[in-house]
Amino acid sequence: MADNPLTEPEQFQAWKEHRLTVAFLQYLKDRCLQLAMEWAQGVVPSAQMQPQQSQAETLGDLAALECSDVRAFYDIEGKAEAVE
Repeated sequence: MADNPLTEPEQFQAWKEHRLTVAFLQYLKDRCLQLAMEWAQGVVPSAQMQPQQSQAETLGDLAALECSDVRAFYDIEGKAEAVE
């Protein structure tokens, strides 16, 4: 699993700057904003509020993803320290 190329900072940056990735990240941000506007306008029934808040939080986390997040998931630093 650690063979994910997004664990390499250069690869991650190239991926994040790719035009399709930029478009996808913009979609995540736009969806997050739409959810917030729906809450503010009272469009979301209270029973759906918690699931949509969780969805918005996840969307925000994905939109703000950094190489360090991917490396932490795969415990890249921990494995490097264990080898030394």
